Amino acid sequence: MEIENRSPEKISQPEEIPNKVTPAQKLLSRVAQSFEDQDVGLEILEKNKVSDALTDFIEPYVDSVKDDKGFTILLDLATIAWNLSFFSKKVAQKEIKQILEDNAILSADTEKETKEDFKNILGQMIARKKRHFSKYKRFIIDYELKDKDDGFELFVISTPIKNKLR
Repeated sequence: MEIENRSPEKISQPEEIPNKVTPAQKLLSRVAQSFEDQDVGLEILEKNKVSDALTDFIEPYVDSVKDDKGFTILLDLATIAWNLSFFSKKVAQKEIKQILEDNAILSADTEKETKEDFKNILGQMIARKKRHFSKYKRFIIDYELKDKDDGFELFVISTPIKNKLR
């Protein structure tokens, strides 16, 4: 499975282009609606290094993915790990435990062994983010994966981390 990276233009507000709205604009508009009452700076960067970095970040895991649904789950896990890497180990472990208890990704009937594997993979991903991608100080808000004839385009919306997280 090949991922093609996209470097969309910087967009501060989605432009209204009659009958021609880019996937990046759709994603930004959808996410902006979720945060309309909050002071969150959302933008799609001209050279979206986070999408490139996220693509590189998941590279060691891509061969284990069997289908599109598995690829989406991989991106979800990678996004969770990426964002948890900004917190202390104690907070990250607490959040992982909460995700498992809430059955946010895995179903309630998932075997205990699978949940342990999930915890281990997230732990490995967090360590990988800290070790190899520590220069990226942006929290991933959302992503969109768009099918293309020759692979995919990955769009990422992120925001800078302004305050130190605990």
